[in-house]
Amino acid sequence: MEPLPDARIDQILDSAKFAHLAVVSDGDPYVGPLSFVRDQDALYFRTVPGERVDALQLHPRAAASIVEFDDETGAWESVLVRGEVNFLENDGSDDAIVVLLLDKYRDYTSELGSGPRLDAQDAAMGWVGTPEVGRDAAIVFGLAMREVTGRTSGRWMTPGTRPGRL
Repeated sequence: MEPLPDARIDQILDSAKFAHLAVVSDGDPYVGPLSFVRDQDALYFRTVPGERVDALQLHPRAAASIVEFDDETGAWESVLVRGEVNFLENDGSDDAIVVLLLDKYRDYTSELGSGPRLDAQDAAMGWVGTPEVGRDAAIVFGLAMREVTGRTSGRWMTPGTRPGRL
């Protein structure tokens, strides 16, 4: 493995479609994928109440793993972010983050398609809810990027010996 340059770490954090977020829940590891967006020195997530949120409220430290994998060569690049979690209030102050999330995933959100970019007012008027989970139930939190590292499988490995290759 080789370290990733800072510029490549930034590219991965800005372009990756999801991160695996690791927390400690009742003394056990709990890891699951979440969509995210980076804004300044934090990764932001939007989710619903459940085990992950309960765990973070008790122990507000987490790690996010973001991996890019090349199917043709088996090469991979990985970024690990560790830090403290901060919950945003559901009083409209989270609208700017929701807009960033909607903008990042616009191509994957059929309701938004390629329409105009939303602003905070649009988000406040209901774009942040879904039929299953309304605005009041949604939770937005940030993971402060206290420690960020990046690794790559490197060029010296052959396809048969790269990690993640069977």
